[in-house]
Amino acid sequence: MNSERYKSIDRKIKETEEQITLIAKAFSTDSLDYMILNEQLNKRLENLKYQKQILVDAYLKESVKLIISGENVKKGKISSRVLVAVLDGFQSIADSIANSLINEPTSSGKIPANVLKQTDLELVNIFEGSFGVELESNIEDNLMVDNAVITETLDKLFNLLSSADDNDKVFDEISELGSRTLNHYKTWLKDISEYGVEVQLERKNQYAENYSWKMKRDKLPSLLNSLDNLKDEFTEELEIVGKITGLNLRKETFEFICNTEEVISGRGKYEIIENNKHLLGETVKLKLIKNVTRNLSTGREKIIWFLKDIISEK
Repeated sequence: MNSERYKSIDRKIKETEEQITLIAKAFSTDSLDYMILNEQLNKRLENLKYQKQILVDAYLKESVKLIISGENVKKGKISSRVLVAVLDGFQSIADSIANSLINEPTSSGKIPANVLKQTDLELVNIFEGSFGVELESNIEDNLMVDNAVITETLDKLFNLLSSADDNDKVFDEISELGSRTLNHYKTWLKDISEYGVEVQLERKNQYAENYSWKMKRDKLPSLLNSLDNLKDEFTEELEIVGKITGLNLRKETFEFICNTEEVISGRGKYEIIENNKHLLGETVKLKLIKNVTRNLSTGREKIIWFLKDIISEK
């Protein structure tokens, strides 16, 4: 993996810098031994930093282009209100999705700073067509992990956008992402509709795979009507006793069989799963958040479980 290669190079850079510091203490800086070793280590350091920069420039970038068009959008010119609404709406949806992935699902309140940091997108380019902006993720943060939060967030966001023509798919996607995401998504679409613009997104992910999405104005009324029929019925915290039958660190998921034989599966924080993996197969008490979403037009209901804690019964 490129992330493993990056971490290996980063570790070697730190080791080389430490060695340079050590030889400065061990030898006189005027000695031949010091000059030879120092030259060798500095050449190695320079080469490692060059390799690191190549990796940073070439891999694990997340890039999104937003192309805004409409009667009131001139070539290379756009109202600041329209631009702010489109950018802020897009960022708010991404932040809400990330919060649902790595934090406890919440419908309101402040999103933690560590979540916002991982979904921060920087504006790196403005271009015509009719008016376009290019956003990039924080490359350094993404290179340090195998599955960057921003990558998973944009995967979920594009899945949500791509489901617009299928009411059942919209329901499935939004149920997983929580009411905060639903509210920001509706606000964003309403702003697009009210300002009379069309938005096209083009994404190039960290593996150089390309995705695109475009919402046409004539499709917005039916989509907004579908979203208005989705209701976050209730959220409650429960404690349930049973046996853990599955823990997946990479996907941050769990599976659990209650004493009533009901099978419950859902998501949980990495730290909770990591710290309790030794309890796999054991009878435990789970602290859970249960979220129920309903489609008012069809009566369909979906339950999402989030793991808060695992308590050993021993």
